Amino acid sequence: MSATGKMKLWVLALEVAAVAVVAVFASHFFAAGDAMKVVAAFVVACSIPILVFRRSSHHTPGAEVFLVLSALTITLMAEWGIWNATTAVGLPFDNPHLIVDDSRYFKWALAHYDGRVEAPACTFVGFPLIVVGLWKVLGVSIVWPLALNACAALFAIIVTARMTVVLLDRRVDTKPETITMMVMMVCCFLFFFLSQAARFQKEALSYLATALCGLALARFSRQESISWKTMAVFALGCAIMAMVRTSFVYFFMIGAVIVSFTGLRKRWRNGLVLVAIAMVIFGAGCLLSMYSFTKQYVTIAGGNAMDQSFVIRGTQQPYLALIGKYFYYPVLKRILLLPLTMSVQFIIPFPWIYDRPGDHTVVSVMTRMRWMWYIVGGITLFYYFFVSWQKGKGLGMWALWPAVVFIIIAYVIGGTVSRYVLPLQILFIPQAVLVVLQLRQGENRKLFLVWAIGYVMVLVCTLVVCYNVQLTYLNNLDEYYRKLEAAK
Repeated sequence: MSATGKMKLWVLALEVAAVAVVAVFASHFFAAGDAMKVVAAFVVACSIPILVFRRSSHHTPGAEVFLVLSALTITLMAEWGIWNATTAVGLPFDNPHLIVDDSRYFKWALAHYDGRVEAPACTFVGFPLIVVGLWKVLGVSIVWPLALNACAALFAIIVTARMTVVLLDRRVDTKPETITMMVMMVCCFLFFFLSQAARFQKEALSYLATALCGLALARFSRQESISWKTMAVFALGCAIMAMVRTSFVYFFMIGAVIVSFTGLRKRWRNGLVLVAIAMVIFGAGCLLSMYSFTKQYVTIAGGNAMDQSFVIRGTQQPYLALIGKYFYYPVLKRILLLPLTMSVQFIIPFPWIYDRPGDHTVVSVMTRMRWMWYIVGGITLFYYFFVSWQKGKGLGMWALWPAVVFIIIAYVIGGTVSRYVLPLQILFIPQAVLVVLQLRQGENRKLFLVWAIGYVMVLVCTLVVCYNVQLTYLNNLDEYYRKLEAAK
């Protein structure tokens, strides 16, 4: 038997083992009937993207291994989350105990499914609308939407691999299959990215939307003309994002404009077509989500509404004490604060857990396993500082797009919400892969070594300082509440 044949057998064995692990966990957490639903839902949902990937031109058994591991990670976290919200607290699958956005989406969907609860306020209703559709076919359960999220996240990883292959074509002397495997390996260890796909939230669909638009703009940046297929992929990405997080469609418009500057005379007309597509879909999304232009203005302008929305968590208080009344500052001051807000946005959530009820769940632990993002981020920063400006070495204007969007998000929210940049993480993977492949070919090795040492030192020192500042603050806060309780 050939080496490829043996590898395929190993992959098949891994997939069988993964299904067995999922089944064992489900049988441990749930009654037999519920366990069968959970296993069937996630096996089907994860098998679809894996089978689609097998038929792609850049499929390799090695890449499939990492895709299967990503599927297993999401599934096990989702199983734990389902158990934590249902069986652990004595509730059924159709009435789970959820909190924050998860609870709002579930109740909104339930209210519009059969009216058994009052619908809460919900700005972006696309995700719960999709949930209502699933329930019409399969019945009310927390399982089906989470299985859909797992499927969407895996497709996002596949599309990201394809996007990276398109961007690196003829820029590096490396086979597309190798690039694909590198991308899937990175995604497999982006645990914060994967953990949010196991939540009852819209993040996974946002990942897929961003990956689709990233692929379309990657093709647009490498071709003089734009095909109907590329426009369809871009429109699909915009449509998904317009449903689940309408405001992010702005970022796709920005991407189309930025990429149009690659050979402007040849591309500006096609760029206007993409912008027009995004604008039409954005308008439809605003009607669906009731995302008024007044809300959009408030978001950009800041002020009391933003202050009440984002200054909420106790663990952020040391940072908020440092940054002050950020949302009331004039534009120029917020621009000058960008190095700080971008840095905070880059490193949070911090890779430690406070001893607080609910903080020791599997999803919470995985959220804080940030080392792969720090690696990707550090290599990407090297790209922007030392590679992007070298003629013929970088990825052109396309790579400027995620950096600009990252800056905009840091400016608008002051770096206080880490998951808002999660869809962007996959757009920085091509830059990191390019740098690694250039290093493999002997380029910039000494410079990168110096950069890596300096980056690690700064990152470690920053995390140590942040840990001690937050720990001191929380200890003082606990002492304050103990004294307050004793005074009563």
